[in-house]
Order: sequence, then structure tokens, then C-alpha cells
Amino acid sequence: MLVFIAAAVIHPQKQPIYQNSSYSIYPESVVQGEYSAQVKSEGSIVSNYLPAFSGGLDRNLIFKFSINGFDNERPPGLDHRVFLNPNGGRFVTPVYTFGRSTEADTVLEDGPEYPIAPNEKFQVVFRVNMNEVLASLQTEGSFTCYNGQVIIKKDFTGVYIMGSSAPLNWDFPGPAKEKQFQLTDPDNDGIYEVALEFVNGFRRAPSEEVGFLWKQSLDLKGFPEYTSPYPLLNAIYRMSLEEMKENIRKDGALMAGEKWTGVWTRDISYSILLSLAIVNPDACKTSLMAKVKDGIIIQDTGTGGSWPVSTDRMTWALAAYEVYLSTRDKKWLRTAFDIISKSVKADQKNVFDPATGLVRGETSFLDWREQTYPRWMQPADIYSSPALGTGAVHARTYQILALMVDELKEDAAFYRMQHSELIWALNQQFWNEREGYYNSYIYGRIFPVRSSRTEALGNALMVLFNLSEGKDEQIVKSYPVSDYGTPVVWPQEPGIPPYHNNGIWPFVEAFRMWSAKKVYNESAVMHSFASLLRSSALFLTNKENLVAETGSSAGTEINSDRQLWSVAGSLAWVYRILFGVEMNEQGVSFQPYIPGGLKGKHELKNLKLGNTLFHITVEGEGSVIASYKVNGKTTEKRVFNHSEKGTYKIEIVLRKEESSSDIMLKGVSFAPLMPVPRFDGETISWDEVPGAELYNIYRNGELLTWVHVPNYTPDEDDFICEYQISAENSDGLESFLSEPLRTGITEFHFSISSLLNSGDEYITLLADENQILDLTVNIPEDGTYSIDFLYANGSGPVNTDNKCAVRTLQINGGTGSTVVFPQRGTGEWESYGYSNVVSANLMEGTNTFRLSYHPLDRNMDGQMNTARIMVMRISRIYGS
Repeated sequence: MLVFIAAAVIHPQKQPIYQNSSYSIYPESVVQGEYSAQVKSEGSIVSNYLPAFSGGLDRNLIFKFSINGFDNERPPGLDHRVFLNPNGGRFVTPVYTFGRSTEADTVLEDGPEYPIAPNEKFQVVFRVNMNEVLASLQTEGSFTCYNGQVIIKKDFTGVYIMGSSAPLNWDFPGPAKEKQFQLTDPDNDGIYEVALEFVNGFRRAPSEEVGFLWKQSLDLKGFPEYTSPYPLLNAIYRMSLEEMKENIRKDGALMAGEKWTGVWTRDISYSILLSLAIVNPDACKTSLMAKVKDGIIIQDTGTGGSWPVSTDRMTWALAAYEVYLSTRDKKWLRTAFDIISKSVKADQKNVFDPATGLVRGETSFLDWREQTYPRWMQPADIYSSPALGTGAVHARTYQILALMVDELKEDAAFYRMQHSELIWALNQQFWNEREGYYNSYIYGRIFPVRSSRTEALGNALMVLFNLSEGKDEQIVKSYPVSDYGTPVVWPQEPGIPPYHNNGIWPFVEAFRMWSAKKVYNESAVMHSFASLLRSSALFLTNKENLVAETGSSAGTEINSDRQLWSVAGSLAWVYRILFGVEMNEQGVSFQPYIPGGLKGKHELKNLKLGNTLFHITVEGEGSVIASYKVNGKTTEKRVFNHSEKGTYKIEIVLRKEESSSDIMLKGVSFAPLMPVPRFDGETISWDEVPGAELYNIYRNGELLTWVHVPNYTPDEDDFICEYQISAENSDGLESFLSEPLRTGITEFHFSISSLLNSGDEYITLLADENQILDLTVNIPEDGTYSIDFLYANGSGPVNTDNKCAVRTLQINGGTGSTVVFPQRGTGEWESYGYSNVVSANLMEGTNTFRLSYHPLDRNMDGQMNTARIMVMRISRIYGS
């Protein structure tokens, strides 16, 4: 509950428990420049951090127009911007031209800035000139959008708007397609417009004075009770428990956050792993079972139609096992094992890449492709791209399956082998020795390249899951951080609004903190701890994310209060750090860590794990146990079988021991923009990139050379080569690599109609029709070739839904490879692109190709698994 009260900037007299150049944390307060938060009691906090309470209205509005409700006007980051400046309750925008950058794209117009009172409602009239689009539809019968999407005249249904502040949103093509967001042309002059009502609302009711109050309103009886000498810690813990309780739905499952009432696989799973298995295992079980369909784990809607482009659904396995470790419920163990093992079979076939030993698919949690992938990468490219974080999740899953099988008295050899081999592959192919951390993913087409970028969650998971082969300390101290926390990716991409890019996510910060605790890096633990504490106190809620540059919750693309995994992160610093709750196959143990800034007596009462009740007291600082008592007696027994009934009073005294305590404080750094090369048959050229010191030339996945001018003339090649260009600035930061350019190419294009002796331009693959296509082609000489298909999939939008089409390709009777045909836009059956690439050795003469629907090719929709296939492309890679 939040209530407005008067508050002023606080100037504490006590020593800070943490301080950096941007903010300070004291036992009872947080101070950041003109803003502060102050504890009034163990159940109330006051904050004057106004940006967190503005209800999402940012007067610097970012928006774009849309044809048919799709994201098709301008590239990501090149949106329209306008300063909302109503006078007399109304504001009319300039007239924009669809798809074009104009002088109207300004943040602040000339003239006075009119004030907007709290809760004031005002009307904004948006206007866009569609005459170029209409003329193309009339004369050409179609209009081609910036991204290649072709709008046929008969399919043109309307013009819509979406944007960064309510009532606008960025949902494509969901709520954005609602009638209230549709523009109309009442006088037929080609200028479309719509009037929308905006409100300068506050998240909680304000008054004329500045200040907001969180006051506990729910009964927390039955949950563990935490107390310490630090009122701020006590209050944030209670607020987080209350928000966890507020997130429990009527059906007993946990919703993702205030704005998101659904249960999402990765959100609930990471939340459970952080802390919720400890505090509310029953809600965890209910939530996990809500993400199971037909006995397999659901991959939530995502890029290109979800699985197998998005492939981190195995986070469910991590969570399910943590629930078992918390409860010791053998019935749950059997249920979870059956679900995980069945789901893994489909992933082994369609996601595991035998050539690299890695797991294909989108980086875990980083599921907004424009935020963390180059613009040229389509969902089929992302499917082909192995990612660090997703690989770490799968490695831990194999280990969990082996442990489950041990518990169930079955043979675990296969799972242990998979676990071991995946660890080796992750370390061989993602480790960056120079930087001391893992890079984030491998990307490309025929010749993939390891990205020079990194991401926080994957690195933390490599440490926590014991996957780093002894590199834990180096990873923790080397990952770049800023004053306000740990950016989830590094470096940042210019021109992309904050969210994953230029963003800090508290749940990722909690995993980073937990990994730092593992190596007892006090500076890293306190840096993450302070980041979590600062944001929760100033915002008076556990926000989903914040801007890395400013530390503000305002200005990110999407945000929500009481976001579940952020709530779990705030609880994790009590359970996982201060009291060191660890659960494994032997039982539960406590390995507390008290950083120097938090020394004193910390108590956790009524912690129920399994059938056992614990009351724990920790005093001192550091990690070395100087004294350990159970029920008043000194003992060496420090692992408890919590499947047995019992009550234990545990008293631990710690002493400090010197350990590595470094962090890489780099601030927020931006890479250069990606070059966009073109090839005229002789020379590759591109426009100069601002800030670039040099340009790297990659040939077939290897760095060939670098140049200082924006052009390069390649050698003549007998067979296919892929060239990619990157820009590098004076700090050594590299842009994304450009889309591969093919030179010296030998390509064969076989139309499906000719291969099947059909008069149709394409063939439609359905789950229950055309389940097997047998294709025969003649190849002029032996060699290594790449095979892909020109296809269309109009079953859903490019960024969400669950109807990615999946098939198995067998070449000359060999082992099958997976081919994916991701969604390219709802109803966009004339929008064609290429599938992922399969490489194979082909022989001179006749070669056979069987494209079939295998039972394990079933997608997340379960029914619609549809694609149109027009062309099979075969490209020569190497000669024999």
C-alpha cells in the first residue's frame, strides 16, 4: 500500500553501509542527489523519487506508425519522437510521413513549455501522411516496407500507432491493433489521424507536497521472519514478501508482475531458483504445472513463433529440481523427471547441434531480438545461433536429470555424458581469455563467428552451476559494471531504447550477486546488493528493470511493479547471501556470508524447509565459521535431513578472511553502429560509421584484415565466400558484424514445383498433409554444400506466438537435420525468406533429400505447423 506524505531530502548522520559516486546507502535510508528513501518503521518506507511514481507518462514520447498493426514503418531505434506539450487540454503533432525521417522528429519544439498538473487529462492528435503508401498500392498493387514486408492492396486493412507511454504500447500486433489505436482519413486527403487521451497519472495518489509511502497492508504470518540492525534491510524484506503474496493468483499460481497476470516459464523458473522454492514451494508447484502441456514443458510465445527459435524452457527443470530439494517430495520428483526427460528428447533432436556440441537458440531471457541481436538477423538466424546462457541452462538440466535418476535408482550415464560434453563445448567456444569472461553467442550463416559482446546472466549461471572449469573468480571480477548495477549486456547498442540494451534487471543482478558470493568477492556482492536495495527503496516496489545510465525506472521500453523475478531477487539476498541457504541431495545447509558493511546480528525465524523448522542467528562478518551451535550445543553437524520432522535453533558466528574483492567498474559504454555493406561485383563498400577508428574484414568466419577506409576489394573466389564487416572505435569496442555478403558464389536454385513435377508455385507443408517430400537433384561435382529453403510462414507475427514450423531433412538417407521455418508475419504468406542452413557433403550426380514431419517436430502450438516452400537453394562451399 502506498500513501502520499510529505518528505524532504534526507541527510543522515550515520556512516553509509555502501557508497559510490552516484548514491549512498545508510542503515535506514538511501540518498541519491535530490532523491531519498527513509524507513519509518519495519513496515513502512517513504521516498521522494518522483520518476518512479509518474505512471509511465514521459513527455518525451517515442512512437511509430504501422500498417496492419505490424512493426513495419521504420527500423528499431529510428522511431518518431515528440515532446507532449498540451495547451488547453489538447496537443496536435506535426504531420509525419510514413516510413520517413523528417524535421518533425524533434524532442522539444520551439515555444513555451506548458505545465501538466497531476492527474490532468489531455488529448493528443497524431497525424501521418500516407500518400506515398496509397500511391504505391494504387499503381503497383503493393507497398514494400523498410523490412521487406510486402503489403498487397487487398490486404491493406489500416494504419495504427504504438508508442512508449500509456495509452500507447509496443505490443505487435496485439493491443496495438485495437480500434482505438487506428488512424482514419475522414476527408480523403491521405492524412490519417487519431485522437487519444493521455493522463499525467501517478502510480499512487500524490498531493501538492513531494513524497510517497509504502506501508505494509498484508499479513505475512507463516512466512520466514527476518530482522537485523539495519532497518532498511528489514523493511525491504517485508515489502518484497508482501509483493510476492500480492502476486499469488486465485488459482494459487504466481503471476509475472503487476502488469503481467500470466505465468511465464522462464520468469517463474528463475524466480523459483533464486528464492521462491524456499519461501513458497506450494505456489511454485502450481505455477510450474501451469507451464506443462501434454506432458512437455511449454516454451512461451516468442521470436519467430517460439520453440525451437527460443529454447530456454529448460529453466523449468532448474526450478522443478529446486522445489524437490526444498520439499523432498518424491512424488514431485517422479512427476518432474517424466516431464523434463520427455521435453529433453525433442530438444536433443531439434536444438542440440552435433557439429559444435552446443545448444541452438535465442539467449535465455533476452527475447526481444532488436535489443540484443543485429538488425539483419531473422528468427531463422537466431535459431542457428548457439547462446551462452541457454547452453548453461541445458548443461545444468542434464546434470539435474542425472541426479534425479540417481534418486530414482536408474541409470544416469547418458545424462552425465551430455552434461560433461556440453561443459567442454561451452568453455571451448565462448570463453574470452583476453577479457576474462564468456561472450554471449555465436552468429552468422554458413560461417558463424563468436560475438565480441557479453551478457551477465549467462556468466553468472556458468559460475553458479559449476560450469566454468575453475574460472569463477576471474568471471566475477571481469564482467563490466556501472554505478547503478550490472548491465545485462555489454557493451550497449546505440539507437536502441533502454530495456535489455542499456538496462539493469534486478533478477539478473541477484544471480550476479549470488555468483559473487560463491567466490566471496565482497566488492561484487556489495555492488549488486546495493543496486537491489537502492532501486527497491527509491521505487517502493521491485521494478522489472531500470536504465543502466541513469538508474531510473522511467525511460525503459516496458516496465512493471512487483515483477516476480525482481521480488525473488530481493528475497535472495536474505536467503542465499546473508544466511547462505544451500540445498542438495544430502539435505540443507547454511553457509552465510556477511559483508563488512552489514556486520551485526541477523536473525531468520520460522524458516520451514520440508518437514523441518529452522531458527537461525548469524553474527560477525565474513564467511569463515568461527562457531556453530545447534540447539545450544557446538556441533560439526551442518547438513540437515529436512525430510524428517524437527525444529533447530542454529547460532553461527563468522570471522572475516581476506579474499579477492575486485570489480570492473566501466560505466555504460556504447559500441559503434554496424556498417551496412554493399557489393557491386568488385568492391565491398559502406558508409563511414561515426566514431569508427577502423573496420574489421571477416572472411568465412575468420578475421582477415582491417582497413581505415569504408571499402575493400576481395580476391576472386572459385567457391562461395561470406564477407562481414564490423566497425571498431578507439576503446576497442566492436560493432555487430554486418549481414554476410556472398561472393564467388556457386548457387543452384531448384523450384519445388519442378522437383515435384507440380504446376503449383509452392507446396504447403501441414502437420497432417505433405508430411513427406522426396526431392532429387543432380549436382555437377563432389563437394561441401549448404542447403536452405525459400519459404513463407504467415501463421503469426515475427516477434511472438508459437507456430514456428519444424521439419526434418535427410540427405542421401543419412541422419536427419532440423530445418525451421519461423513465422514472418500474421497473414504474410507472400513474404518469403530463407530457412536456417544445413551443410552436407554431396556427391556428383544424383542426390536425394527427404523433408519430413517427425513426431518430435511438434511445435508449441501443437496443431498448426505450417509453411509454404517455394525453392531449395544449394550453394557450393568447398571443392573436393
